[in-house]
Amino acid sequence: MERIEAVRSAKQVIKEVFADERIGQIRLEEIDFDADRDEWLITVGFAHRATKRLEFPAEVQPDWTKRSYKVVRLKDEDGEFVGMRDRFLTPAP
Repeated sequence: MERIEAVRSAKQVIKEVFADERIGQIRLEEIDFDADRDEWLITVGFAHRATKRLEFPAEVQPDWTKRSYKVVRLKDEDGEFVGMRDRFLTPAP
C-alpha cells in the first residue's frame, strides 16, 4: 500500500467511525510506518462542531471548537483496519 492510499484510507475510517458526530476539518497530521508489524500509523486530526449563539437568537454561527487527534493503524499488505487510538499533543517547551 502506498502512503497516499494509506492516508486516504485513514481519513475514510475517521469519517465512518464518527459519522454520527458533527466533525469537520479532517486533516493529516503525521505518517509513520512500523516495519516490524508491517503497519501504517496515520495520525488524523479533526474538529468538533458546536453551535455558537450570538446576541440575537436568529444569528447562529457554526463554531469549530476542540480538535481531536487519532492514530489509525492499517495493514500495509491490504489496508485492513487494525486499530485506532488517541494521540495527545503536549505543548512545546
